[in-house]
Amino acid sequence: MVDHTPVYSREVVKRALELNASALIIVHNHPPGDPTPSQADKQMTGKVKDTLDAVGLALHDHVVIGRGSIYPSNKTAGSKRPLLECGQRRHKFCR
Repeated sequence: MVDHTPVYSREVVKRALELNASALIIVHNHPPGDPTPSQADKQMTGKVKDTLDAVGLALHDHVVIGRGSIYPSNKTAGSKRPLLECGQRRHKFCR
């Protein structure tokens, strides 16, 4: 079972620069279904943000998609509730 995939900050920055991006939103899924960010997710977000800051790029958000819901980072969440519960609204990620 794969329970994590490494994310290398330098590769994120390299690709952003190749695309002439000025800001990024990181999105990933949690296949088991719980979209709550893990401690590893939070650490990875911090490392990527620090690397992006060093080259003048902004990280707008880190969104985690789980089975039936979407969880934005604490920056945009304002609470610990998921951004979207698929039972409440139709959304392409919930199909």
